[in-house]
Amino acid sequence: MASKSESYLHTILREYNDSPTGGLRRRQAPGPGYQTLPRMMYSMARGGMEKVIRDLWTRYGDLVRLDFGVDTWHMSMKKEHFHYVFVENRNNYIKGKTWERSRLVSGYGLTTSNTELWKRQRRLMDPAYSRESLLQFTPAIAKSVEVIARRWEKAARDGSVIDVSADMRSVALDVITTTLLGGIGEHGDELHRDIMFTMDYASPASVELPLGLGSARAQRFIQAMTRVDGVINGMIRQRRGTSGCPFHDLLDLLIHARDEDNKTGMSDELLRDEVLAAFYAGHETTATSMAWTWFLLAQNPEAYERLMAEVDQSLTGDHPTRDDLDKLNFAEAVFYEGMRLYPPGWMIPRDVALDDELDGYHIPAGSRIVLVPFLINRHPQYWDAPEEFRPQRYLDDSAAYAFVAFGGGPRMCIGRFFGVIEAQVVLALLTRRFRIEYVGVPEPKRDFSLTLRPGPLLFKVHERRAA
Repeated sequence: MASKSESYLHTILREYNDSPTGGLRRRQAPGPGYQTLPRMMYSMARGGMEKVIRDLWTRYGDLVRLDFGVDTWHMSMKKEHFHYVFVENRNNYIKGKTWERSRLVSGYGLTTSNTELWKRQRRLMDPAYSRESLLQFTPAIAKSVEVIARRWEKAARDGSVIDVSADMRSVALDVITTTLLGGIGEHGDELHRDIMFTMDYASPASVELPLGLGSARAQRFIQAMTRVDGVINGMIRQRRGTSGCPFHDLLDLLIHARDEDNKTGMSDELLRDEVLAAFYAGHETTATSMAWTWFLLAQNPEAYERLMAEVDQSLTGDHPTRDDLDKLNFAEAVFYEGMRLYPPGWMIPRDVALDDELDGYHIPAGSRIVLVPFLINRHPQYWDAPEEFRPQRYLDDSAAYAFVAFGGGPRMCIGRFFGVIEAQVVLALLTRRFRIEYVGVPEPKRDFSLTLRPGPLLFKVHERRAA
């Protein structure tokens, strides 16, 4: 006859096995204990993010549990998990509380919305962001590059040093301002500063105090956001009131976008949200990717020579035509490889709606999962020589499955064609005229904030041919 304690144990085990969340199969993924987490968080705060995530990966494997007491996170470095979260079971992994801060700026645009609102917005916006539609902006991109080219020409002649990181931010900001809004005239410098400050403040990676606590930076955010809304909403009202005079920019395309089912368009509020979401995504990610790409080219002279040869053979005029872009296959591959090694979205968080499992490990509802493209893109299971810069990987389809820098599934980055076109134009026009030589520190700073920003990237400029 079983003892009272044995009967109690059997009852507990039976109830646990019969539970709807999986019973004894609810294994927890490996991860650091409570005693390790404070040291880990301290290291992250002091700029040691890369070392921390690499150490966690090495010690615990492709799925790591981080239990913060009030919150549980799982960090994944596995391509199959990426596909599962973004494709197979995407409705269970949502942009929830992790993205609440971002909604302070971009409201319920594509980058922060879910379910039916997201589906409708994506249907409305997809035509404007098709490659065919975006090719019309090639001359505008070329015009923005010319500003940087004049700066590089001066540096080549007087022997001064340029910061490519700053230059790529400058050209990307000018490109998105021109192609999205047709330029912003007298509002330019102040609007740029306000948008960048508000985006940083509202980043999911931000450690700012809540707005309600009334800190000085919170007050600055409110004032900056008021100015930004005034400019953007004013432009939308002006466009609404103008007929028969298309502006030939993305805002114009979005204003005239109509749902195929009911022929309705976007409200002014949603237009404002999409403009600000596009402004940040279209500037920050491209600027970051392009800066790292130049750094990698300078470290790999064989790839740099191959790019120069392709550009010299392909460009036929002052700016790349559609036919020219179709020939710039290696330039595109160079950009992809730069994004693989330094993905601007180095980590992608999602909130877990319902209990789930990954590799037999319990993923509880209400927790968060963080996919880490920075490490997925360096995983030896998916890449040969994963730490090496090899653009030729992308000259066939062999790398397509493992490449995750643009996200995946239906929520794959809507601006991916824009980013590639812009990168091809920037690389082609500057490579045709200049060769740049890296003279900065051997290991430039990697800022693992919302995007993987580089520190200053210092180069000397050598002219290849005059304009």
